[in-house]
Amino acid sequence: MRRWALVLFAPLALTACDSTAEQSARRAQAAPKLDRQAGLRVGRENREIRVGRTVVLNDRRNDRTAAVVTLRNTGPRTQLQVPLAITVTDRRGKVVFRNDLPGLTADLTSAPVVEAGDQLAWVNDQIVNARGARRVRARVGESPRRAAGAAAAAAPLPRITLRRVRLRRDAIEQAYTATGRVVNRSRIVQRRLVVFGVARRRGRIVAAGRAVIPTLNPGAKGVAFTIFFVGNPKGAELDLTAPPVVVQGGR
Repeated sequence: MRRWALVLFAPLALTACDSTAEQSARRAQAAPKLDRQAGLRVGRENREIRVGRTVVLNDRRNDRTAAVVTLRNTGPRTQLQVPLAITVTDRRGKVVFRNDLPGLTADLTSAPVVEAGDQLAWVNDQIVNARGARRVRARVGESPRRAAGAAAAAAPLPRITLRRVRLRRDAIEQAYTATGRVVNRSRIVQRRLVVFGVARRRGRIVAAGRAVIPTLNPGAKGVAFTIFFVGNPKGAELDLTAPPVVVQGGR
């Protein structure tokens, strides 16, 4: 899977960006209507995709929580739309959040692509009412595209690239952001594409976030994105990925 990575130690620019509330309002208007369906249920567990490192990050200044689940595909082929159920608990083991609520979008309940022999750091930064969150457990289900989408999974994936990535500190939100442009170098329009971002310091995940692109058309111009990190990525290795959502044939 194509990634963008950089270690940033230089002083960071201060920027004045829109507030999180304003950005959330705009995203709500731009996002597609939530599916009115039953919540996520994972039946048979996936035997080829393993759960690696998991972490919960809390930002008390902005009252935000994010969970990171590292997935590794040990099988011989790429898997698409992989169901992913998470349970977040506090230090006493009490459940404070699950991603099984009805109406959640697919990017909050599944991994769009996990390529054969590769890994994906999946991020959920939409964890609410989870005070005291400390740990996250993950359960990976079998991909519904395992059989029906075998041909699509075997074909080359649409090429999505990132450029002009910069780490900044938002003066208003008092949070770090990663900004840049995401470019669709395929001929397939991407819908609700997610740019996942994690920051590692000496191998430890210290910050994470994501940006959602409602529509990404083919072309070299691309679309601007902004990731608001939960945690502090300053001086850490920044790893960004943008897995395609719509694969060959528009499926």
